[in-house]
This record gives sequence, C-alpha cells and structure tokens, in this order.
Amino acid sequence: MSMPLSDLLNALCQLTPLEEAGDWDNVGLLLEGSRRELSKVLLTLDISPEVVAEAIENDVDLLIAYHPPIFRGLKRLTREDPLTAMMLDLLEAGISLFSPHSALDAATGGFSDSLMARFPPHALQLREGSLRIFELEEEISRDELAAYLQQEVPLPYLRVAGAAGPLKRIALCPGAGASTFIGLQDLDAVFTGEMKHHEILEQVRLGRAVLISEHGHSERPLLEDYQRRLEEQISGLEFSRAVSDRESLELFGVD
Repeated sequence: MSMPLSDLLNALCQLTPLEEAGDWDNVGLLLEGSRRELSKVLLTLDISPEVVAEAIENDVDLLIAYHPPIFRGLKRLTREDPLTAMMLDLLEAGISLFSPHSALDAATGGFSDSLMARFPPHALQLREGSLRIFELEEEISRDELAAYLQQEVPLPYLRVAGAAGPLKRIALCPGAGASTFIGLQDLDAVFTGEMKHHEILEQVRLGRAVLISEHGHSERPLLEDYQRRLEEQISGLEFSRAVSDRESLELFGVD
C-alpha cells in the first residue's frame, strides 16, 4: 500500500501538531522529494551520511529526522559542505525529509511523555511545552533513581550531582532542557540530556539532584515509542528505525 505525501504529512501533523513547537525551532517538511506516493518511512534521531546512505539503499520514500538538519539559513547547496551534500543526495533519490523535534517533545504522548512514563510510579503535576513536572508515589534516593533510569530508558550511563535524596518532585526535559528549569520552585531533582557547567552548579545550589545523560541518550530510545504510535495511527505504510543512527559521543578511558 501507499499514501500520497500530502495525506501522510496531514496524518503526521495530527499526531504531532507543529504549532506546539518552540518558536526558535524549524519543524515540518524540510525537503520535498519527487516521490508523490509513499510506502516506506525511516525514522532517525540525527541525519548523518550513514543514515542517508541507509535510506537510499533501502529505497525509503520519507525520512523522519527528529533533529532538524536544516536549522539556520542555507546560502548555497553544494557538495563542498557535508550537510548540503546529504540534502542533495536525498533530493537526487527523491526522498522527502520531515522533522518534528520540539513539537514531538511537547505533544501529548510525545517524547516528553514517553520519557516520563519510564520513571517510577508518579502523578503528573505540570505539562508545559517540553517540560514535565511530576511527583513520585514514594521517595527515592538519587542513586536509586539513576539506576532505575539506566535500566528503564535504557541509558548506557548517567552523570549525577547534587542532593543524594530523598527525592519526590522531579522535572524533566529530553535533549538540552536546562532553560526549561529556570524559575521553577519546590523541586527535588531535574533530569535532561545535557547541561552546561554553570547550569549544573545553579541546580545544585538550589539543593536539587541533577541527573544527566548524553543529549541523544535521553531521546533515541523514545523513537521506538514514536514508531509504535505511527504504526497504530497510520495504516498501510512500513515504518522502521535507522540502524546506523548512533550517539556521536563515546566514553574513553573509563572501564
């Protein structure tokens, strides 16, 4: 089976309303390929030459990249630049490119909700954009929470700082969420994918536990949930996740 590009875009936007994206973001159809009837869709967190090659080799019609590769203005499309070379490869293959990014974070059932669901039993207190604040049913220590998340998200490792616990009221934001924590009151812990040094120190001074994974580690496992939602809501298409999509950072010198 297949579906017109316009119909698939409408379905994607119903599932993830683009108006919920941050005003700084660049979401939606970023590249319109020549294929008008679509049957195969590949999901990835990031665009890389390996992901583009995988999409072309597998003859997909649409590539959904969570992070928008076109973010700032492009002045020229040439093969001298690795980014625009990838865009040209996709165009030549007729493949369209769609990015939901912060709209998918904010949407009900999107990345932030999916990440929140991996925490111990809790009650939601606030849903605001990509930010979620919730209260655990039972208090837990920082290290217990870190071990729980490492298994349930899953995460290869976590970096932690600040209060050892007990923790009950937690804020989270996938990706780089430090700005969403500014001005928040009555929190015991924050979790996100990355924070700057002084952002960590600020949270520690406020008496909070800080739990940080790598940026992509807080998001990439959630693609599985997104794929499941797409398959439930959009019938007749083949959805898969790019096997070549990997976290760019690796630990070195740590046993």
